[in-house]
Amino acid sequence: MVKKDDTRDMEFASAEELQETTEVEIEYLQLEHGKWKGKWVALKPLNRKQALRFKGNRKMPRDLFEQRIVSIAMINPNMTVAQISGWQDVDPADGDLRKITDTIIRISGMAEESSKREETNDNDL
Repeated sequence: MVKKDDTRDMEFASAEELQETTEVEIEYLQLEHGKWKGKWVALKPLNRKQALRFKGNRKMPRDLFEQRIVSIAMINPNMTVAQISGWQDVDPADGDLRKITDTIIRISGMAEESSKREETNDNDL
């Protein structure tokens, strides 16, 4: 916490600056299963608005949550929700999609929300 007297030499951000796009760090993951083993995907963190769409929505089924979050954050290759649903049909339960989803959650700062979602959805199994 900074006291008001200590703010004289501070440079404050403008409203315009706070709305400018900033560069995000892209995370690259190498796939480990199936015929795509050894190939790579590129992931970006969700922006604040995207993350808030998922935050608190604990009633969304986990398969749909994964489809939507991966369709937003996986930038190479870019896949639709329907394509990711098809991938879920063939990917092992502890396969690449789980690794991708966990990484997106981590780099987007949503790890705590994800653990709450799993606790809430455990009754779905």
